[in-house]
Parts: sequence; structure tokens; C-alpha cells
Amino acid sequence: MRQLQGKTDFGDAHNGLFLAAPRRTGKTTFLRGDLCPALERAGVVGPLHETARKTVALVIEEAQHALTGEAGGVAMTALKSAHDQLNRPGLYT
Repeated sequence: MRQLQGKTDFGDAHNGLFLAAPRRTGKTTFLRGDLCPALERAGVVGPLHETARKTVALVIEEAQHALTGEAGGVAMTALKSAHDQLNRPGLYT
């Protein structure tokens, strides 16, 4: 959890966590039942980074489907842009 919050000296987990496993192995159950509640307990919130003044967690399920069409590519580019803006405020205005 500390790595996801950027509170460790080494590692890049605060820039993203990617979870991959075969279908029907419990990924969604883990996200909904374990990871999201743990993030909430740690004070990490969902949308509204600036307003909340807290770390934001965005959980995207089935992200691989974004690779199958133009709209998905556009969405992933927008998410990357948002990520960059959150990590370097003022640089991308």
C-alpha cells in the first residue's frame, strides 16, 4: 500500500499498478473486495484530485479492450494526459 501511495524510496508503483491473470481467476473480486477498500482505509479517494487534496486512485478494469479500437486509444491517451498533469501540476496548462 505504501508503494501505491508513493511513500517508499524506491519503486514506481505510485505511477500505476497493472494486474493481469487469466479469465475467471478473481481479479475483479480482488479489486472490489480487497484493493479498493484498502485504498479507502488508507485515505486514497476516487475522482476530484485537486478538490480532495488527496491521492487519487483510478481503477480501470478490462483495459486491454482499449487496444481494440480508435475510441479506446483516445481514452487511454486522455488518461495518460490526466496522469501527467496530476504528477506535474502547472507544466501542462
